[in-house]
Amino acid sequence: QLTIATASSTRSTADQSLINDLLAQSDFRRRQNDVLGAIAALDQVIRLDPNNIFAFNERGSLHLQQRDFLSAVVDFRQTVQIDPNFAEGYYNQGWAQLRSGDARAAAANFRKAAVLFKSQGKTEKYKATKERLKGMPTE
Repeated sequence: QLTIATASSTRSTADQSLINDLLAQSDFRRRQNDVLGAIAALDQVIRLDPNNIFAFNERGSLHLQQRDFLSAVVDFRQTVQIDPNFAEGYYNQGWAQLRSGDARAAAANFRKAAVLFKSQGKTEKYKATKERLKGMPTE
């Protein structure tokens, strides 16, 4: 079961319980290949907790799986607006942009992700991101 707590001290225990239930439902639906059901559950999480990075990141991944690159970019962009140090958000946004044909924007996001991965000590992710950048547009 996925449980993601956020920094909100005003959220009631009932709301947090509902959020956790919806995250679990989304995960179950995703594993059953019910992508639209998983997205619907994440939509509800985001309505209850508009700063839930995990929900935006997961929904973006599902949009990417559906080849809805614009929606994926929007969700991944939201993750880094909530937390500018969320390296995975920049990486995922770059991947969605690359898939949509915007290699220049993708490279910029991969570069930002690489810097953050390195500063956060995520060596393997840093190396993989630097490898992805080979042959991509520079500044």
